[in-house]
Amino acid sequence: MNNPQDEWMGRTGPDLLALAGSRMAHDLANPLGAVGNGLELLELSGAGDMPEMALMKEAMEAARGRLGYFRIAFGHAGADATLPRAEIDSAIAGTLNAARHRVEWQAGDAPERRMAKVALLCLLCLETAMPVGGEIEISQTGGDWCLTGRAKRFVLDPALFALLDNAPPPADLAASKVHFPLAAKAARAAGREIGFEQGENTLRLFF
Repeated sequence: MNNPQDEWMGRTGPDLLALAGSRMAHDLANPLGAVGNGLELLELSGAGDMPEMALMKEAMEAARGRLGYFRIAFGHAGADATLPRAEIDSAIAGTLNAARHRVEWQAGDAPERRMAKVALLCLLCLETAMPVGGEIEISQTGGDWCLTGRAKRFVLDPALFALLDNAPPPADLAASKVHFPLAAKAARAAGREIGFEQGENTLRLFF
């Protein structure tokens, strides 16, 4: 008899957690789109010059980008699906703090969606380890992916990074750190394993 937890986590059937993530992102996209349309109508009515409009538009674009990031990182990724570069750029710009983290994407214009999913989950892991910010480069050569973080200071929690090596997550894992075990899970689903190494001013994740 299959373990119900295995089925829920997608080990013996469809990944229900990822499908739930896709469903929530899809359902939230419609009301966000309606808000965006409303802002455009306000601009046409002459309210576009109001300083509040600029703030609302900025918040709207950030929300769209963050939702797009969550859809890629936490949603379902088909084995043969690809992802447009523009969608990746928008997702990263709407999620990471550009004032602290500068991200350079060098992994192609239409990568496999399941590999981009692993990359964006790993990007969240690097962001966690770089609390004061820095530069992050995402590249892939011949199917081998690498994320290189450069910063003056890194904060590595050994228990969290052990999750990238498929250690079982603790019962008290914080929701803000769920990307660590999910990155390992997504990598396994793509037939990869995540490795990492730290230098003096660098931290690399590769799969």
